[in-house]
Amino acid sequence: MGSSGGLLDLRTLELSGRHELLVDPQGAATASLTVNLYAVPPDPSPAIVPGGPPVTVSTTAPGQNARLTFEGTAGRAVSLQLSNVSVASAYVSLLTPDGTALVKNTLLDTSGTFVDARLLPSSGTYSIVVDPTGANTGSVTLALYDVPADVSGELVVGGPPLAVALGTPGQNARLTFQGTAGRRVSLVLSAVSISSSQVTILRPNGTTLAAVIVGPTGRTVTLDLNATGTYVVLLDPRAAATGGMTFRLA
Repeated sequence: MGSSGGLLDLRTLELSGRHELLVDPQGAATASLTVNLYAVPPDPSPAIVPGGPPVTVSTTAPGQNARLTFEGTAGRAVSLQLSNVSVASAYVSLLTPDGTALVKNTLLDTSGTFVDARLLPSSGTYSIVVDPTGANTGSVTLALYDVPADVSGELVVGGPPLAVALGTPGQNARLTFQGTAGRRVSLVLSAVSISSSQVTILRPNGTTLAAVIVGPTGRTVTLDLNATGTYVVLLDPRAAATGGMTFRLA
């Protein structure tokens, strides 16, 4: 502890009786301080359902956390939106049924945050832990999404446009096209209703040929193909954005 103060986080008392708090200044330091001792209520532990209604949790004493649980199925994907936050600062973690961190200590502040889609490795009871930093307390609303499989499709150079719709935060699209080394093509992105997204084009060997940020005005990306084979176009909305986009290869 320094001059800015500090918090001794939650401890469970193992014995009944008189306890002591020892303050030991380092070296020759002298000073005064104010000590507040809190009786910490049990952590709120409501259930939350993937694809179900949002759940709001509140902490009222420094050291208190919130722990939400849900039943997950191996191979399914979930994403998490945290909003209406009054906690100044907190960490958010997603724990698997065996306690392993699938998401560890994502920082949360009053602007909220979004945890992108995570594939669940096993079936069982998962936990979402909200751990306010320092002596912070407050509330937060959590929305847990059941994320469908990525939208897939095939583009053809000179062929018809392909419209893609993404309705769940965390869902992406993965489109393919056949390319020939030495050819130049244009990827036209239009009719965009996603507020912001990243579109990445991968070569047949999986390396990145191009990556661009796309807003509602759309854009055109010129691609110089340097290999023959199957190229991949990845559409990844930023944060919790959803919506649609039309792709055309010319």
